[in-house]
Amino acid sequence: MDFLALKRNLRKDYSHFKPFKLGLLSDAAPQFLAQALRGMSYEFQIDLQIYQATIGTIAQEINGYSGLYTAQCDGVLLYHSLQAIQTRFYKTELNKRSNFSSIFLEEFKIFIQKLGENKIRTVFVNLFSVEDDAVFGQFGLQTELSFRYQIQKINLGLSELACQNPAISLIQLPTNYFDPKFYYSSQADISFEALPKVAKSFLQNLAARQGKVKKCVVIDLDNTIWGGIVGDDGWENLELGLLGRGKVFTDIQLWLKELKNRGILLAVCSKNEVQTAKEVFEKYPEMVLQLADIALFVANWQAKSENIKTIAQTLNIGLDSLVFLDDNAAERAQVKTVFPEMTVPDLPSDPSEWLLFLQNENLFETAAITAEDFDRTEKYRQETERKQESISFSNQDDFLKSLEMKAKALPIDAYTLPRVAQLLQRTNQFNLRSIRHSEAEIKAMIESERFIGFAISLQDKFGDEGIVSAVLLEQKEDALFVETWVMSCRVFERGLEKWALNLMLDEGLKSRKNIRAVYIPTTKNQYIKNLLPTLGFEEKDDFFELESSEKYFIEHFISSAH
Repeated sequence: MDFLALKRNLRKDYSHFKPFKLGLLSDAAPQFLAQALRGMSYEFQIDLQIYQATIGTIAQEINGYSGLYTAQCDGVLLYHSLQAIQTRFYKTELNKRSNFSSIFLEEFKIFIQKLGENKIRTVFVNLFSVEDDAVFGQFGLQTELSFRYQIQKINLGLSELACQNPAISLIQLPTNYFDPKFYYSSQADISFEALPKVAKSFLQNLAARQGKVKKCVVIDLDNTIWGGIVGDDGWENLELGLLGRGKVFTDIQLWLKELKNRGILLAVCSKNEVQTAKEVFEKYPEMVLQLADIALFVANWQAKSENIKTIAQTLNIGLDSLVFLDDNAAERAQVKTVFPEMTVPDLPSDPSEWLLFLQNENLFETAAITAEDFDRTEKYRQETERKQESISFSNQDDFLKSLEMKAKALPIDAYTLPRVAQLLQRTNQFNLRSIRHSEAEIKAMIESERFIGFAISLQDKFGDEGIVSAVLLEQKEDALFVETWVMSCRVFERGLEKWALNLMLDEGLKSRKNIRAVYIPTTKNQYIKNLLPTLGFEEKDDFFELESSEKYFIEHFISSAH
C-alpha cells in the first residue's frame, strides 16, 4: 500500500475494531507518521487512536508537563529521528562524545521508569539505521569518537534493555527511509514512500502483542520446497542440494527449519500420494526438513482448501493464524477465495527471489519467546498420537483415564512469568476476558496482596505439555474475581478446566467468597462462555457466579503432580 491508500483508510469505519490508544512522541514532525499509523491500523483491524505530541517535546510529555497522561494511552511510541540525534551529537563537547551513547541510554531508562510509574503498558522505540556521516571515513567503525560508533552502541544498548524489560518493544526502520528534500521542507524525516513500511513494522509489532500471530506454515511440496515433481521425476531426480537450482530450495528449507525451531508449526498440504511424498523425506540425503519437523502431513488429491480446513481443525488453530506457501498461482487463488482471512503470499515467479521476499514480508512477528516454543512441534505430534489412540476407546472417560494425566499449580514467578504472559498474548479461544497483560503488569499484580495467581502445567504418558493454563484471581470485598483465565487449545477436552476450577474453589473456600467471572466476548472465545454454565456458574445480569461450596467440585481424571 502507498501513503495515499493509507490516507483513504482514514475515512473508513473503525468502530468494530478493538481500540488501542497510542501516544506518539517524536523529535521529527509527527503528522505524516500519525496518518500512516492510523491508516495502516485499519488493515490490522485495530482502532489505533493517536495522541500526537508537539515535535521535540518528548522529555516534557514524559515528565508530565503536557497531555500524554491525561490521554490515558495504552502505549507510547518514542520516535527518535536520526537527524535530531546527529545534531545533538555534533553539539556535544568533544571530551564528552565517547560517553554519548551512555548518556542517551541512561536518559531512556529514566523515560521508561517514568512511563511505567504512570501505567503506560508498552513503550515502542525505533532503532537507528547505521549511516556513515563520513567524518572519520571507515575508521569511524573503530573509534568511539565517531557518530557511527555511538549509534551502534545505542542500538545494542536498546536491544539489551529490551531483553531485560518486556515492556520495551523495538521497531526496525527500513533502509533508505530518509528523504532530505522532504525533511528540510517539512521536518518529517520518513519519506512518503517509506511511511507504509514503517507503519507496517509498527502494526506487526502491536498486533503480535495483541495475540495476532502466525502459528503455522502450510507448505506445498513439488516445486515449492524442492525442484521437480516427485510423482513424475522420482525422488532421486529432484533439484535439491548445493548444485544449480537445488541451492534455492535448500535455503528455503533451512529457513523453514529455523521457523520450526522457534515455535512455528509446519504442515504439509500436497497433491500427491502420501507414501510417494514421504519417500523424499525418508530417502533423499539432501533434505533439510525431516518428517519429525512436520506437525501434520496431508497428501491426497482433494482441493487444497479442503485439506487446509482439516489442518486448521486438527491443530485447533484459526485460519487467520496460517500462512500458505505454494508455487502455483492457481492453487493460491483458490485458497484465498475460500479463506480470505488466511495469509497467502503471492510468491515471485522466480524461486530464487522467494526467500528474500518472505523475509521482507516479516510474517512471523512475535512478542516473546519461551522454552515451550522450542518443542512445540513435538507437542503437537504427541497430540496426534493421543487422537489416534482415542479411536480405540469406545468411552471418552476410559480414554482420559488411560492418559495418566498429572497437573501442577506453579507460582507465577521469574521462571513462569514469561510463559504466562505469552499465553495471555497468544490464547484466543479459551480466554475469559482477552485482556493482554504485559509481563510487568502481571508481575505487579502478583506482588500485590490483592491477587492470587497460578501457572498450570500438564503431563501425561505421551509427554510433558509444559505450562498450558494460567489463572489470576483478584480478592474483592464480596467475591474472588477471575481477572484472567486462559488455557491453550492444545489441551482442550481433557478436563484441565475442571482441575483449574477446583483450584479456584479451594481459594474461594479459604476466603469464604464466591467465584465471580465476567466474560468479555471476542470473535473467537465463544467456547468459554458456553463452558461456564457446565462448570456450575450461574449467569446473572452482567457476570457469572459460582458458589464456593464443596458440592461444586467436579470429578476429572487428572491427578496432582508433586
